[in-house]
Amino acid sequence: MTFSIDLDASDDGETHGRILAGDLDEAFTTTLSVWDVGAYQAQWTSALRRCDIYRLPAALITSIEANQDGRGFLRAYELHPFETVEQRSGIEAAEGEVLVTERFHFVSTDADGLRRPWILEEHSDEAGTDYAAIKYFDPQRPTPFFAYIEPPRMGISIWRTTIAAIRTFRAGIERLSRPTRGDGSTPSLRGNTPC
Repeated sequence: MTFSIDLDASDDGETHGRILAGDLDEAFTTTLSVWDVGAYQAQWTSALRRCDIYRLPAALITSIEANQDGRGFLRAYELHPFETVEQRSGIEAAEGEVLVTERFHFVSTDADGLRRPWILEEHSDEAGTDYAAIKYFDPQRPTPFFAYIEPPRMGISIWRTTIAAIRTFRAGIERLSRPTRGDGSTPSLRGNTPC
């Protein structure tokens, strides 16, 4: 099994990326209005660590768009380690497997934005009642957003990769991002690790 995710280094308001996860080989467009390329990559590193080390669901956010009042949407590939896949869902996952789904979330980057009406005409029912789950998203602290991740269910696209493939990819990107001294050696973080 394979796993990788990457972005081009473009900074003209949007860039393009690609994710490979088992049978999934998909290109995506990433908006750079809320985060830059480095912020997306840092979030991915954190999410992959959460999935690999702690075996908890995580989301690889691939695009965030928000208008002036903070309302918008985000797209994410969600990772579900086999330990978190509910047996009652009817979806089987083998030990060491990670299920990958893609989700679209309506979000507000301003908590007060959740109090204002948000009319989504294309999502109205016949009676004219607007409904959508709008979630709070703090671009400076994306980790709490993981609480919104729902378990995979029948009827949505699901791809499969492995913890081993994620671990191999994560080790590679951490090796590339590790700081070095002028002589090329890696400084020790011992004693400088945050609590």
